Amino acid sequence: MRDGLVIDMFAGGGGASQGIRDALGREVDIAVNHDLKALMMHAVNHPGALHLEEDVFNVRLAEYTRGRHVSLMWASPDCTHFSRARGAKPRSQHIRMLPWAVYEQSRAILPDVVVCENVAEIQTWEDYGAFVAAMRSLGYTFECRELCAADFGARTSRTRWYAVLRRDGCATAWPLPNHKRPDTLLDPHLPHWLSVRPCIDLADVGKRVDHRSRPLSAKTLARMERGFREYGGQWLMSYYGTGVGQSLDMPLRTITCTDRFALVTMRQRHAHLRMLRPEELKLAQGFPVRYVIDRYSDGTAVPKREQVRRIGNSVVPTMAMQLVRANARAA
Repeated sequence: MRDGLVIDMFAGGGGASQGIRDALGREVDIAVNHDLKALMMHAVNHPGALHLEEDVFNVRLAEYTRGRHVSLMWASPDCTHFSRARGAKPRSQHIRMLPWAVYEQSRAILPDVVVCENVAEIQTWEDYGAFVAAMRSLGYTFECRELCAADFGARTSRTRWYAVLRRDGCATAWPLPNHKRPDTLLDPHLPHWLSVRPCIDLADVGKRVDHRSRPLSAKTLARMERGFREYGGQWLMSYYGTGVGQSLDMPLRTITCTDRFALVTMRQRHAHLRMLRPEELKLAQGFPVRYVIDRYSDGTAVPKREQVRRIGNSVVPTMAMQLVRANARAA
């Protein structure tokens, strides 16, 4: 994988590319995305890549690879059609068919290894079996697993479906968990999941709840009170689902494309609340401190809402690193 070309399809803000760089000690060669703004964030952090603002169905990768050997292609198609979180919002047929772009580009350039990432629900996609069969018809082996990022040292418990496809004659390698959920009976020598606590500025407690210009709803106040009883004077409250929230001593739950997490603190008998900042979410997702999310490659500022969206859409870099490193060794 260190010799041939490396391609990041659906490159987004660069989570997969960061993990690949950590695994191989080199940049990806080509990054593809139809969203110019996504590529502009990618370009700030991965300036050595060729950035293609192209539809993944229409891009002619063979024209850019020019017959050169392609070692690895990472592909993370839009997962919102398959996700439980999508609700009843309709999705376009184009998005529904995005995994087929992986097949079309694989057929054109035949990478040694293709790694795919998506939500687990992709396995219920009506074309899932046909997609797997089509990839096998190109000479690829196919193996997949659902993996939790916290099991591999990330500070988020995001769980995703990963598939590794190989046509280089080598067996697929899966990384071994190096952490475990505290309440499991797995290997007693494994340390517990990492806490999200180091990612958060706990000194910034935000505004007093009773000083807010717009009062919180009764339901939110009730959840805060239950949370204080369960976790003490400080944790995290999530603005989705029905749960109270979570302890700061656990990994952050799955980061979404919109603000969902708030730090709530009881200080001098007064409750304080603030939403987590994008930089805190970035660290919890596994990006390094130096990773730039607040400006584009042309120097313009990235709005806060867009920063959160890029992080929520990103591959957890730790997972990309672990999967690529394991299969680079296997090669």
